[in-house]
Amino acid sequence: MVLANRLREYLEYIAIARNLSPLTVKANKHTLGKFCELYGSAEASTLEFATMQDWMFIQGDQLNFHGRKKTPSTINTERAIVRAFLRYCRNSGDRLLFDPASMTNMKCRIKSRSVIKPEEILDVARAITNEKVRLLTLVTFFGGLRIGEAIKLRPSDIDGTVLLIQDSKSVDPRPAFIPQELIDEVWQYINKHRITTGRIFEYGTMLDSAHYERYTTGGARSQIQKYFAKQGYKITPHELRHSFASMLHRNGADIYDIKELLGHSDVRTTQLYIHVERHELAGTHTKYSIKY
Repeated sequence: MVLANRLREYLEYIAIARNLSPLTVKANKHTLGKFCELYGSAEASTLEFATMQDWMFIQGDQLNFHGRKKTPSTINTERAIVRAFLRYCRNSGDRLLFDPASMTNMKCRIKSRSVIKPEEILDVARAITNEKVRLLTLVTFFGGLRIGEAIKLRPSDIDGTVLLIQDSKSVDPRPAFIPQELIDEVWQYINKHRITTGRIFEYGTMLDSAHYERYTTGGARSQIQKYFAKQGYKITPHELRHSFASMLHRNGADIYDIKELLGHSDVRTTQLYIHVERHELAGTHTKYSIKY
């Protein structure tokens, strides 16, 4: 079977049998679509490793959606997608001339992220004059949410003090736990603006009774960054998620519980979110090491 036909089969497999999220399926479709533009008319059993080396060279030279050079992290994600597809071809009966694992990743340095203390987050958030941005910031932090998840919340996603995150990277909703006082403020906001079935943070400035300005992920991100920048913090909303994970870890939470709260599929991803200060490591060493 030629790769273009195998791809249609594979996309159905990851969407239905593996139950991967729509976003993941979309990313696979994009990357493998580009791959099949070059090799779609060939059968997997005819591909040689030299061909894959050519593809990796071409892939590294391609630009991303924004017309900029791809980062090593993006290149490695694309290679992982192609490796998984080729393994599927092999498991489906195609005899490969090489092991997909030989398509190695590029070396890349893990980006160091800023971690702001919970007390500092609360101080900045309480000083935000825009009610919606303030609530969005607090919900994002206390829920450990991605900003895209936070702005898509609806009133029906609130169950007591639990938020049911419907549009995360996993298919099934995951719970996010929010303090009762914050939930009360969110309900006051919902009732004040008469939000019934729409998304709580979907819209920005109300232009008049019938027209709204769309509130996008990018718009929400820039507004939150603006308010933190006024207080001297150069962070993005995603740093709030890292701070949430680090806060739980410092207070004794198990890393596997943090993984579930963040909605990660692999605990190794969660480990990248936990930031430990040098003085904390020194304290741990002093506490558990024996005396000389």
